Amino acid sequence: MKLHFILLLCCLFAGHSADAAERWAIVVGIGNYPEDSGWRSIHGDNDIELIIPMLLRNQFPRHHISILANEQATKNNIKNTVDALTSKLQVGDVVYFHFSGHGQLITDLNGDEGDYGYDESIIPYDAKSKYEYNGYAGENHIIDDELNQWLTIVRKRIGHSGKILVVLDACHSGGGSREEDGEEMFVRGIRDCFNIPKINQQIHSEQNPIKWICISACKSFQSNYEYKDDRSGCIYGRLSFALHKIFSPKSTIEQIGRQLSLQYDRMTAIYPQEPAIEYDESNVHASIF
Repeated sequence: MKLHFILLLCCLFAGHSADAAERWAIVVGIGNYPEDSGWRSIHGDNDIELIIPMLLRNQFPRHHISILANEQATKNNIKNTVDALTSKLQVGDVVYFHFSGHGQLITDLNGDEGDYGYDESIIPYDAKSKYEYNGYAGENHIIDDELNQWLTIVRKRIGHSGKILVVLDACHSGGGSREEDGEEMFVRGIRDCFNIPKINQQIHSEQNPIKWICISACKSFQSNYEYKDDRSGCIYGRLSFALHKIFSPKSTIEQIGRQLSLQYDRMTAIYPQEPAIEYDESNVHASIF
């Protein structure tokens, strides 16, 4: 009898542990940047109307989803939202971070990119597109190293059993906008890099390992073109539109990669664009959540 009671308690606690895992999300969407920022208007804020229903369908409680749109999406607000979420996390929790907006290459100051010379960055509402002497110097860009630091803290809170999915519907190079057959094509990024004058010194750091899944809208050498949905007439991020069509937490990394590629193929495109996925190799066969 005593043995049976102990086994029953173990089962109850095991079940409680699984049920206790919570799902949390931060969704950032920027379409209208300040006029003096140097950034063209895009439709990153439209993506929110796709991503929120997608998350709700997949058991993310509405009160666990934080939304930052346009002027709300300053770097400080994004960082504070990540910090506030981190304080609520428990071991085993699931975290989804989504950014739809501009992206840009920015001078690599710590040498972790080797001879390449540039870090990738996502662009909050209060980041400008050009370096200004005695003015804006890139402090509001969110570079990949910094986002890595934020997510590493999240990883420590949720432990190895927790899951993190990062979705970046931005690009790090591009052409602003183009005219094709009379229709404007919007690109989430600009061709110009953000160049910061560097002190002539030899600095080299190792790149931090990735301990989550990161899905980007395009390869590093491609531009991220927005997509017009023929049915609704609305313009969205290509990755956001594709993801909301196929998203399932039960999919493995391999499966979601194939499904995204197939969905991209179904979406009309003048220029080539492929989704890019980075992940910890040890989780390649595991479900994304």
